[in-house]
Amino acid sequence: MKQLSPDQPYTLEFEDRLVLQLREKIGFPKKSDWLDSRLQAYLRERDSPSIATADSFMASHIMYRNLSLGCLLLCLVSMVNAVRLSSLESSLIGLFVGYIAYLMFLRSVSFKKWQNRTLVLGFYFAATKDLDSEKNH
Repeated sequence: MKQLSPDQPYTLEFEDRLVLQLREKIGFPKKSDWLDSRLQAYLRERDSPSIATADSFMASHIMYRNLSLGCLLLCLVSMVNAVRLSSLESSLIGLFVGYIAYLMFLRSVSFKKWQNRTLVLGFYFAATKDLDSEKNH
């Protein structure tokens, strides 16, 4: 059986080439949480511009996650006050702020996904550029 390598573009699908390049360049981490840190280190070493974009997505993810938590706490306080005061306005405000917290949480998750995609695609293009430069030398 023939050994497959990432530089055979017509014999492998994109995902298969990506997995082979990940295994070849950074290895498989013991925990999946370590994959992002290994990819970031690899991209920082190659001075890839995608690392700045991934960092800004991570900062946005953290910001929206914290805003979501703050809105959720505000929602809970508003609902407790609505029960204590028997006020319909406070409960409506609490529900509205709870909905805003939910939307911010969804936005936070999307920024995390964008950060992961940016890291993986940045790795793919950096590894492909490395393979091309090795072939030319």
